[in-house]
Amino acid sequence: MKPSNTLVALCALCLSTAALAEDKKAEAQAKVDAAMAQSCELTKKNVLGKKDVCAEEAATLEATDCNDKEARKKADFLKLNGTCLEKQRAAIKGGAAKKEDDQAAAAEKKKGTHCKALDETGAVQLEHDSEGLSIKCQTELREKVKAEKCAPGKKLEWKFVGESMGKEMKPTSLTITCPKK
Repeated sequence: MKPSNTLVALCALCLSTAALAEDKKAEAQAKVDAAMAQSCELTKKNVLGKKDVCAEEAATLEATDCNDKEARKKADFLKLNGTCLEKQRAAIKGGAAKKEDDQAAAAEKKKGTHCKALDETGAVQLEHDSEGLSIKCQTELREKVKAEKCAPGKKLEWKFVGESMGKEMKPTSLTITCPKK
């Protein structure tokens, strides 16, 4: 019995379809391998840039050839990248905690406001620390200026410099009229 032409054509079609599928699979795998190699190179560059935090990971990746599939698998670059990211986060949190501690210590040290009275030349005449806001410091400093610098009936021209949020404000001109005794 002779095989029919249709049967031969179907077998040829099946074999060519299988060969085509195998080619597409190999092509897809090549694309995946290229993407993984590129990802490995980017990870390697990132981790090597963070040697101060990720020394172990950097040493492992530095010796890894990202174009070699087996070397990539052995190094497990994705896991190394994740470990490095965790170390970076911990370092940032540690830095943020230290910054918060420093800010809290500075706030504790600096409760209240510091202000000063300047003469017309800008020289500091009196300084004062107050437990309250800048306006309270100004009022208390005004009383201090009156007590120390006033002569009966005299007008004192001076500039007030206070603090707002830890920064020195611009000088404000103020006049004190001393009481007649």
